Amino acid sequence: MKSDIGRTIQDQLSQQDVRFTPFRSVNDFILDATWNAPNFSDLPRLNKRIVNNLIYYQTNYFAFGIALFLLVGISYPIDFLFGLVVVLAVLMGFVYLSSSPGFGNNSLAAAEQFIRSAKEDRPLIVLVGILGISYLILSFLGKLMIFLFGIVLPIQLIILHATFRTRNLANKVVNKFDRLGVQATPMGIFLSALGLRSSSLLE
Repeated sequence: MKSDIGRTIQDQLSQQDVRFTPFRSVNDFILDATWNAPNFSDLPRLNKRIVNNLIYYQTNYFAFGIALFLLVGISYPIDFLFGLVVVLAVLMGFVYLSSSPGFGNNSLAAAEQFIRSAKEDRPLIVLVGILGISYLILSFLGKLMIFLFGIVLPIQLIILHATFRTRNLANKVVNKFDRLGVQATPMGIFLSALGLRSSSLLE
C-alpha cells in the first residue's frame, strides 16, 4: 500500500513543522558517547532506545549512510541500484501485508497477523526479516557483495550505534517534542508511516 504510506507522510508534512535535528558533534556522536550493552531480553526497552537514537542522531545517520551509498553506487552503479530496488520491493511487500484489510483464513492471513504483531512489538525482527529476504533474493541472482557492502553495512552500523549508544538528556527532550508534535522530524514521520514507532515502544 505505497499510496497509504505516501498519504500518511504527506499529511504529517502538511500539518507539522518538519525539520531535521541538528548535526550532532563528533564528541556527542562518538568520542564522548556513553556506550552500554542493552538488555536484549527486554525488547520494549531496547526498541525504545533504538528508535529514539534513530531520531536524535538522524542527520548524522543520513550523512553517514549517503556517503557509503555514494561510494558504492559510484563504483558499481547498476548492481547497487538493482540491490536497492530489491530491498524496496521487499519493503513494500511487507507494508502491503501489514496494511491490507485481511486475507481470510489462509496462509497469507497468518503471515499478515505475524507481521502486524512483529511490527508493533519487535520492529528489529521486521528489519532483519526484510534484509534476510533481500539477501536470499540477491544471493540467488549473484548480486550479494554489493548488497552486503552498499546496503546492509550502512544499516548495520547505524543500528549498532543506535543499540549501544545510551541516551542523554538532550536526546530525551528532542524525542519528547517529536512525539508531542511540537516539531516533527523526517525520521519520526518515516518510522510512524511504517508503523515502527507505536506509543507502546516510546512511552
